[in-house]
Amino acid sequence: MTAITQNKNEKVEIFIDLMNVETSVGRDIVDYNCLVKCLAKGRQITVIRAYDQIKESNPEQKRLHADLKREKVRIIVPRGSCGNSHKQIGVDVQLATDVVTSALRSSCDTILIVSGDGDFIPVIDSVKASGKKIEFAAFSGFANMSLIDETDYFTYLDDLPICKEVEA
Repeated sequence: MTAITQNKNEKVEIFIDLMNVETSVGRDIVDYNCLVKCLAKGRQITVIRAYDQIKESNPEQKRLHADLKREKVRIIVPRGSCGNSHKQIGVDVQLATDVVTSALRSSCDTILIVSGDGDFIPVIDSVKASGKKIEFAAFSGFANMSLIDETDYFTYLDDLPICKEVEA
Protein backbone atom coordinates (compact mmCIF):
# COMPACT_ATOMS: atom_id res chain seq x y z
CA MET A 1 0.00 0.00 0.00
CA THR A 2 1.33 3.42 -0.96
CA ALA A 3 0.62 6.89 0.36
CA ILE A 4 -2.33 8.72 -1.15
CA THR A 5 -1.59 11.66 -3.40
CA GLN A 6 -3.18 15.01 -2.73
CA ASN A 7 -3.30 16.07 -6.37
CA LYS A 8 -6.43 18.22 -6.67
CA ASN A 9 -6.45 17.65 -10.46
CA GLU A 10 -6.73 13.90 -9.99
CA LYS A 11 -9.99 12.40 -11.27
CA VAL A 12 -11.65 9.81 -9.04
CA GLU A 13 -14.50 7.41 -9.75
CA ILE A 14 -16.27 6.03 -6.67
CA PHE A 15 -18.09 2.69 -6.55
CA ILE A 16 -20.11 1.89 -3.39
CA ASP A 17 -21.39 -1.53 -2.32
CA LEU A 18 -24.39 -0.31 -0.33
CA MET A 19 -25.17 -3.62 1.35
CA ASN A 20 -21.56 -3.94 2.52
CA VAL A 21 -21.75 -0.50 4.14
CA GLU A 22 -25.26 -0.91 5.53
CA THR A 23 -24.43 -4.35 6.98
CA SER A 24 -21.38 -2.88 8.69
CA VAL A 25 -23.15 -0.14 10.67
CA GLY A 26 -26.87 -0.52 10.13
CA ARG A 27 -29.34 1.03 7.75
CA ASP A 28 -29.73 4.79 7.52
CA ILE A 29 -26.64 5.52 9.62
CA VAL A 30 -24.14 6.70 7.00
CA ASP A 31 -24.16 10.21 5.54
CA TYR A 32 -23.15 9.26 1.99
CA ASN A 33 -22.60 12.86 0.90
CA CYS A 34 -20.06 13.26 3.72
CA LEU A 35 -18.57 9.84 2.94
CA VAL A 36 -17.89 10.79 -0.67
CA LYS A 37 -16.36 14.16 0.27
CA CYS A 38 -14.10 12.58 2.91
CA LEU A 39 -12.88 9.89 0.52
CA ALA A 40 -12.31 12.29 -2.37
CA LYS A 41 -9.90 14.37 -0.25
CA GLY A 42 -10.40 17.38 -2.51
CA ARG A 43 -9.89 15.45 -5.75
CA GLN A 44 -12.30 15.77 -8.66
CA ILE A 45 -15.09 13.17 -8.55
CA THR A 46 -16.21 12.21 -12.05
CA VAL A 47 -18.57 9.31 -11.28
CA ILE A 48 -20.33 7.97 -8.21
CA ARG A 49 -22.15 4.66 -8.47
CA ALA A 50 -23.92 2.78 -5.70
CA TYR A 51 -24.77 -0.90 -6.09
CA ASP A 52 -27.76 -2.48 -4.36
CA GLN A 53 -30.61 -4.93 -4.70
CA ILE A 54 -34.12 -3.53 -4.78
CA LYS A 55 -36.36 -4.96 -2.12
CA GLU A 56 -39.81 -3.76 -3.11
CA SER A 57 -41.18 -3.86 0.46
CA ASN A 58 -38.35 -1.88 2.07
CA PRO A 59 -39.30 1.82 2.43
CA GLU A 60 -35.94 2.70 4.06
CA GLN A 61 -34.09 1.38 1.05
CA LYS A 62 -36.33 3.31 -1.34
CA ARG A 63 -35.69 6.49 0.69
CA LEU A 64 -31.93 5.84 0.65
CA HIS A 65 -31.95 5.41 -3.13
CA ALA A 66 -33.96 8.61 -3.56
CA ASP A 67 -31.55 10.52 -1.30
CA LEU A 68 -28.54 9.21 -3.22
CA LYS A 69 -30.08 10.11 -6.58
CA ARG A 70 -30.57 13.69 -5.34
CA GLU A 71 -26.82 13.75 -4.61
CA LYS A 72 -26.11 12.72 -8.24
CA VAL A 73 -25.27 9.12 -7.29
CA ARG A 74 -26.21 6.61 -9.94
CA ILE A 75 -27.95 3.56 -8.42
CA ILE A 76 -27.05 0.27 -10.11
CA VAL A 77 -29.36 -2.68 -9.53
CA PRO A 78 -28.09 -5.90 -11.11
CA ARG A 79 -30.55 -8.22 -12.76
CA GLY A 80 -31.48 -11.34 -10.82
CA SER A 81 -33.11 -12.03 -7.52
CA CYS A 82 -32.70 -14.13 -4.42
CA GLY A 83 -35.28 -15.48 -1.97
CA ASN A 84 -32.94 -14.74 0.94
CA SER A 85 -33.46 -11.08 1.84
CA HIS A 86 -30.01 -10.91 3.48
CA LYS A 87 -28.19 -11.87 0.28
CA GLN A 88 -27.62 -9.87 -2.82
CA ILE A 89 -27.31 -11.44 -6.23
CA GLY A 90 -24.95 -10.00 -8.81
CA VAL A 91 -23.94 -6.86 -6.95
CA ASP A 92 -20.25 -7.75 -6.56
CA VAL A 93 -20.07 -9.11 -10.10
CA GLN A 94 -21.72 -5.99 -11.58
CA LEU A 95 -19.53 -3.69 -9.48
CA ALA A 96 -16.37 -5.59 -10.50
CA THR A 97 -17.37 -5.56 -14.18
CA ASP A 98 -18.07 -1.83 -14.10
CA VAL A 99 -14.78 -1.09 -12.30
CA VAL A 100 -12.69 -3.04 -14.82
CA THR A 101 -14.57 -1.50 -17.75
CA SER A 102 -14.07 1.95 -16.29
CA ALA A 103 -10.38 1.31 -15.69
CA LEU A 104 -9.96 0.42 -19.35
CA ARG A 105 -12.17 3.13 -20.89
CA SER A 106 -12.26 6.08 -18.52
CA SER A 107 -9.90 9.01 -18.27
CA CYS A 108 -9.98 8.83 -14.46
CA ASP A 109 -6.75 8.51 -12.48
CA THR A 110 -8.07 6.56 -9.50
CA ILE A 111 -10.85 4.11 -8.83
CA LEU A 112 -12.15 3.97 -5.28
CA ILE A 113 -14.31 1.07 -4.09
CA VAL A 114 -16.27 1.28 -0.86
CA SER A 115 -16.34 -2.37 0.22
CA GLY A 116 -14.13 -4.67 2.23
CA ASP A 117 -14.88 -7.86 0.30
CA GLY A 118 -11.80 -9.95 -0.42
CA ASP A 119 -13.25 -11.20 -3.70
CA PHE A 120 -12.25 -7.86 -5.29
CA ILE A 121 -8.54 -8.81 -5.28
CA PRO A 122 -8.57 -9.86 -8.98
CA VAL A 123 -10.16 -6.47 -9.76
CA ILE A 124 -7.18 -4.74 -8.13
CA ASP A 125 -4.82 -6.52 -10.52
CA SER A 126 -6.90 -5.49 -13.56
CA VAL A 127 -7.11 -1.86 -12.48
CA LYS A 128 -3.37 -1.66 -11.79
CA ALA A 129 -2.64 -3.30 -15.17
CA SER A 130 -4.65 -0.50 -16.82
CA GLY A 131 -2.29 2.07 -15.27
CA LYS A 132 -4.82 3.42 -12.79
CA LYS A 133 -4.56 3.61 -9.02
CA ILE A 134 -7.06 1.74 -6.89
CA GLU A 135 -8.24 2.58 -3.40
CA PHE A 136 -10.63 0.85 -1.03
CA ALA A 137 -12.57 1.98 2.01
CA ALA A 138 -14.45 -0.13 4.55
CA PHE A 139 -15.28 -0.40 8.21
CA SER A 140 -12.56 -2.23 10.16
CA GLY A 141 -14.68 -5.24 11.08
CA PHE A 142 -15.56 -5.80 7.43
CA ALA A 143 -12.17 -5.28 5.76
CA ASN A 144 -10.40 -8.28 4.27
CA MET A 145 -6.70 -8.11 5.23
CA SER A 146 -5.52 -9.45 1.85
CA LEU A 147 -7.46 -6.68 0.14
CA ILE A 148 -5.80 -4.08 2.35
CA ASP A 149 -2.35 -5.43 1.45
CA GLU A 150 -3.00 -5.35 -2.31
CA THR A 151 -4.66 -1.95 -2.77
CA ASP A 152 -2.79 1.30 -3.43
CA TYR A 153 -4.50 2.98 -0.48
CA PHE A 154 -7.01 1.86 2.12
CA THR A 155 -9.24 4.03 4.31
CA TYR A 156 -10.92 2.77 7.46
CA LEU A 157 -14.39 4.28 7.45
CA ASP A 158 -14.43 4.07 11.27
CA ASP A 159 -11.94 6.98 11.25
CA LEU A 160 -14.20 9.31 9.22
CA PRO A 161 -17.02 11.53 10.55
CA ILE A 162 -19.60 9.92 8.27
CA CYS A 163 -22.19 8.53 10.67
CA LYS A 164 -25.36 10.52 11.23
CA GLU A 165 -26.23 11.60 14.74
CA VAL A 166 -28.53 8.99 16.23
CA GLU A 167 -31.48 10.43 18.10
CA ALA A 168 -32.11 9.00 21.56
